[in-house]
Amino acid sequence: MPVGEAFFKHLKPRRAPALVHRALRNLDSGQYAVPASYQVLLRFPAEELKNKQRKPMKALLPENHLMHKFYIRHPEARLEPVPLQSFKPPLAKQFASRQLQLMQQGKGKVCEDEAFALAEKEFMGRIQSLASHRGGMPARLSLVQQDEGRFLAEALEEVAARKK
Repeated sequence: MPVGEAFFKHLKPRRAPALVHRALRNLDSGQYAVPASYQVLLRFPAEELKNKQRKPMKALLPENHLMHKFYIRHPEARLEPVPLQSFKPPLAKQFASRQLQLMQQGKGKVCEDEAFALAEKEFMGRIQSLASHRGGMPARLSLVQQDEGRFLAEALEEVAARKK
């Protein structure tokens, strides 16, 4: 089988660019030696490497379900601000990583619930600080709403005064 045919059997012929046709035609003619990397390309056809779903593939990590359970148990952790320039993961990710580490270490591997309890003891201070910050959120929101109400009342009085 000529080199060009072996390559194009994995591609749609209508989408192959002219440059690739020309290069493969030159390889078939014997003008150029077949590069060593060509055999590697034949092992992985273009169709196998292509994402056919048109959606980004989801990265499934072993700690995803552990993070989900942590968020169910401690919903205030979802409100934790995470600085975008930092490389430090959020609390839930750190908690799930530690829980996974506890589950995998030791001779007798610890079950998921026991590892959750141990990790919860280790992270208790940070979890409680998140809960205390959450208590302050509605107070700040009500202050902002009061300010908005005051500004709105002043603006309405000003508009009414202009109409008189």
